[in-house]
Amino acid sequence: LQAAIAEFPVYSNAKGTYLFLMNLIDIELAYKGCISDFFSLFVHGGLKFMLTDQTFRARYSGGFFDGTNQMLDSYAHSKLKGTGAGPRMGFGSEWKLPKDFSLLAAMAGAFLLNSSEAKRKDQSIGTISGVPQTIFPVLHMHAWVVCPLFEGKAGLGWQHCFGATQLDLLLAYEFNHYWAVNMLPRYADSAIFYMPYTGKGNLTVQGASFTISVGY
Repeated sequence: LQAAIAEFPVYSNAKGTYLFLMNLIDIELAYKGCISDFFSLFVHGGLKFMLTDQTFRARYSGGFFDGTNQMLDSYAHSKLKGTGAGPRMGFGSEWKLPKDFSLLAAMAGAFLLNSSEAKRKDQSIGTISGVPQTIFPVLHMHAWVVCPLFEGKAGLGWQHCFGATQLDLLLAYEFNHYWAVNMLPRYADSAIFYMPYTGKGNLTVQGASFTISVGY
C-alpha cells in the first residue's frame, strides 16, 4: 500500500488472503490407433473453454508514525475475472499391463482468446498534523489477451468391464502451465503515489489427480 506521507516501511503488519477458482471445459474428437496388442497412440482436437475468478484482499496495520504524521489501518481489494475460449489439440499413448492395468501419458496445447476484467479498490487512511486524510482510489480495467496453454499428465490406469458397464480409474501426475492469465492490478513504483500496473503473469498448476469414469 502506498502513502505520500510515510517513509518505508509504511506498515509493520500485513495480512492477505487469495482465492482462485478455475473451471475448464473441453469439447473434443479423438482417434485411437493400436500399434500392437499392448501399445496404442491417440490424437485429439477440439475446443477449450476457461473461466477464472481471482480475489485478493489485504489489510495493513501498525502504520508509520513520526510524531506528527501517522498511517492508520487500511486495506486493498483486487478482483480479476477471465473468460476464454479457443482451439485445443494433443496426443498421448497407452501401454497395457497385466490385470487390466495400463501406463498412460498425454499432452495437449491450446490458444485461448481471454477476456480479462480487473478491479482494484484501496483505502489509505492517515493523519497529517492531526488532520484526517483518506484516499480511496478505484481502478477498473478490461483487456483481451491471447493465452497459450500447455497441459501434460502421466499415470497408472485400471480398466475393467462389468457386463455392459466399463469402469476406468486413473491415478496421475498433472502439470499445466497457462501464460498471461494473472493480471491482478498492483503498484508499479514506490516513488509514484498511485500508478496501477498490470502484468501478464503466468500460472502453473501441478500435482496428483485421481479420476473415476463410468461408461455404458
